Amino acid sequence: MDHNKVIFTNGYREALSKKTSEPDIIKVFAVLSVMWQGILGLMMKQKLDVGQQVESVILLDFLKYSAPFFIFAICFDICKIKNVSYKTHVTHKFKELLIPYFCWATVYILMNRSDYKSTGSVVEGYLLGTNAPHTWYLVMMFQFHLLVPVLWYLYAKFTTDKKKVYPVLIGTFLFYLAFVCYYHNCIFNVTTNKALLYLDRSFIGFSIYAVLGVVASAHYEKWNQFVSKTKLIAIPLLFIVFNIANQEVFSYGFDHLSLANAIYLKPSTFFYNIFAIIIIYGLSLMLIKGNSRLLPALRFLAQYAYRAYLANFFVITMLVKAMGKSGDMMPYSLRITLLWIMTAIFSFSIVYAIEYILKYLPKNIMESKKKTQSSNVITD
Repeated sequence: MDHNKVIFTNGYREALSKKTSEPDIIKVFAVLSVMWQGILGLMMKQKLDVGQQVESVILLDFLKYSAPFFIFAICFDICKIKNVSYKTHVTHKFKELLIPYFCWATVYILMNRSDYKSTGSVVEGYLLGTNAPHTWYLVMMFQFHLLVPVLWYLYAKFTTDKKKVYPVLIGTFLFYLAFVCYYHNCIFNVTTNKALLYLDRSFIGFSIYAVLGVVASAHYEKWNQFVSKTKLIAIPLLFIVFNIANQEVFSYGFDHLSLANAIYLKPSTFFYNIFAIIIIYGLSLMLIKGNSRLLPALRFLAQYAYRAYLANFFVITMLVKAMGKSGDMMPYSLRITLLWIMTAIFSFSIVYAIEYILKYLPKNIMESKKKTQSSNVITD
């Protein structure tokens, strides 16, 4: 049996043979951020002292870029698709995204059976992504795949008529800023209407990052030049809005600290995410230009980022249970850091193992049987 074919097909060998792109690196940062967020969310449900709660809130605000990163990177890549029909694209994405989502959502629903006492609550769990803290993202992200003709149209317009870029980008920027101000001030802090709160998982809530991804893809060289010139300027600006976001969360009072108050749809987080995209994209450019040894590994991780994303909360839950009381005895920072490292290792390992079992193991068994049959025929 060919060892390389069994273990490395569609994995590390493919990563070595293909160029690592900036969106690949951004996706890796995004999925690693999600793992941190899942850990912090689970920790906040336990008995933490005020200092540990403050640490969790600050860290979450710092990591609140995962969904915008994913949308930017995905829409950046979608624009490169050519000669594919809308039906073919959606069908492919249904198989690639929704089937794994349905499987993992079922796992999460079964893990929390007591929360699903009616058919309606189960349906809501699937359709709105309420079955786990992170699966809402799939509901939001898939909307962009359904709207892919709009992205293709914008890409075509931007590449053929450069004058269209600034009006569309500025218009989207102003519309989005108005939307997040309205959501934060008039919905999140006021309304008790659950349906309005779920606007946070609509495509509108992340539209600016999609448009920015299209612009970056359509004018790749100019975007790279812009990022190269502004990435250092973006660092202090990022920490300014980061501090503002922290103050907003703490304004609810130390007696009511909650990660739920650190939302995506507010102006401070919006600007934070824009600066974060510029900084991490700039880092990606540096790694690629320097031909970093990390590039093959980053591409490999990017290939499995979405699947590891879906699996990560299951891994976190199992790890916390496995650590038990010994985890409670560790310093909080050490505990969550170890959980993050182990979550990353096990999440990627599990999804790679699942792919191997479903895709390659049957193939190799069949090949082994054919070889056995052939050798028996020769012997006879």
